[in-house]
Amino acid sequence: LTETLSILSTLTARFPAQMSLPELQPPPVPTLTPLLSHPRAIVRKRAITALAQFTPFTEQALFNDLLSNSIISALRTDASSAAALEQQRTIIQLVASIARLAPTRLAPAVDSIVPSILKACTKEDDELREHALAALEVFVLRCPTEITPFLGQIVQTGTKLIKYDPNYNDE
Repeated sequence: LTETLSILSTLTARFPAQMSLPELQPPPVPTLTPLLSHPRAIVRKRAITALAQFTPFTEQALFNDLLSNSIISALRTDASSAAALEQQRTIIQLVASIARLAPTRLAPAVDSIVPSILKACTKEDDELREHALAALEVFVLRCPTEITPFLGQIVQTGTKLIKYDPNYNDE
């Protein structure tokens, strides 16, 4: 599965015109979306890459379905269990990847996505915070107009978290 996803990502990166044909059956985005819940982290990581590479070319209806049913709903759930935290990490990584490759696709949904990412920065999970900060950075760089109302909160969150170094054990 990991090799297949890797090959698919390579093909999409090298031949975007051929891989973006609407006649592709089954459509790649709905087919790859369930892999975001795969138990193996490497499969989720490769699925994120493949999904992000397909999003610039996918039909708007399929992207809207991914956005509302997978991304926004997963970000809004309360991540209290280990599985829910893992799912939120995966979705935040997906959002950052999509924002890197297709920022215009996510720009209209910034108001729905960014508050949840800022909330994820408050969780007691170092990896989740790291992914959330990286996603916020991508939004600032790739969607500067849409992210402007959140800049104060982003700077405040970044300033707060920069003081914390989980690798430093001394008092």
